[in-house]
Amino acid sequence: MLMLQRRDDPDFWQSVTGSLEEGETASQAAMREVKEEVAIDVASEQLTLIDCQRTVEFEIF
Repeated sequence: MLMLQRRDDPDFWQSVTGSLEEGETASQAAMREVKEEVAIDVASEQLTLIDCQRTVEFEIF
């Protein structure tokens, strides 16, 4: 599991999160989110989708 330390609140850690953009597949979203969050380019052949949940509601504490 990858945890990110928030720049705006160094005491706050969170998992990598993301969402699908319109017309985007889960694999495309995963590649984009990895690039955005940790600046690593990932090829689709390197991905294995284990779980994907669709939701529009979430809370961050």
